[in-house]
Amino acid sequence: MPGKVSFIPVDHDPWADLPKGPTELRQGPMSVKDWLPFVGEALKQYGSEKIHGAINALKLPGNVLQGKVDPNSAEGFSAAMTLAGMLPVAGMGFAEPGAAGIFGGKLAHNADMRKYAWAEHGERIGIPRRSIWEETGWWRGPDGEWRFEIPDNAATYTEHGKDFHLPARVVLDHPELFDNYVQLRSLPVRETRLPQGIKGVNYGNKIELDFMDNADAKKSVLLHELQHSVQQAENMQLGSNERMFINMEQHFPQLTQMRKLRAALIAKNTNLKTFGTYPWTRTEQEEIKKLASKASMEELRQLYSEYAKLIPQTPFDVYKRTVGEVEARAVQKRNDMATMHGENYYKTVPPWEDYDIPEALQILQGKRGLSFVGDQPWTK
Repeated sequence: MPGKVSFIPVDHDPWADLPKGPTELRQGPMSVKDWLPFVGEALKQYGSEKIHGAINALKLPGNVLQGKVDPNSAEGFSAAMTLAGMLPVAGMGFAEPGAAGIFGGKLAHNADMRKYAWAEHGERIGIPRRSIWEETGWWRGPDGEWRFEIPDNAATYTEHGKDFHLPARVVLDHPELFDNYVQLRSLPVRETRLPQGIKGVNYGNKIELDFMDNADAKKSVLLHELQHSVQQAENMQLGSNERMFINMEQHFPQLTQMRKLRAALIAKNTNLKTFGTYPWTRTEQEEIKKLASKASMEELRQLYSEYAKLIPQTPFDVYKRTVGEVEARAVQKRNDMATMHGENYYKTVPPWEDYDIPEALQILQGKRGLSFVGDQPWTK
């Protein structure tokens, strides 16, 4: 980004010593004219060392005021973010951009709404998604909602033996999470024997963990389930389970077409003598015959393959691709990767790059049924 200057001073809390800004600061971004008196006061009181990241950016807002630089350009946005980083905000500072953690949202107690407003502004003027994340710590998720990260790397899981039933704050030492979502402090967490293959369950009003041998595994699963609790608190996309998607063709009518393609392949291979074991009606058989007659084996295979890439085949496939589950697994992965590779991983890899399903193929749950993220207007 042209003219980019880091707005997070190295080894220094940017909010610690600087003079207070106006009380409206938390409500949204201020104009450059509003910023300059506070920047000038900060320079006068504290000198250049504590706000060295802003000195090189001071000329650019001046150019904005004089009409030399478009405030909606990438250069103007970067300078604005540099100066915004010098100003204090109510409450404790939010997670450093790139920090590993639970994905919080606008309802978090300590969400930095000023930087959220700048993130939205950056998107409107065409700033790349990664640059917005690097500058503000916020990004738009697959469901269209904005998120930031609450660091998990310092959180620790406390062992309490087996069959415990305790508040989340006792099981997991994670002050930043529980400061942002106070209601989660008393959320009951129970360790018990779960059905084979299930490591954790979030019931909305309680979390259950399966018996596991080490604290790191328990922490990872608990973070996954707590992410679902944050999703609930934020009215974001929730988690899911296989049983929700038993009637697959009701959710994905394309599966009927896939079955017809498969029947056409069988018909083509048997000179139209059989269509497989599915009980097709006479009308459907005629449709399959036409399909088999008009298309070659290669065309039928290619078409079927294209469907198979897009359409989930089983209830488990749908469960894995729902936005809430993909996000919770990403939280686990980022925590686990921090253990293996150190915190620098999170400063260089944006959260969405840890989704294990491409965003366009993730599935949204809504009142009108299921839909693909790739079909939503905010992805265009």
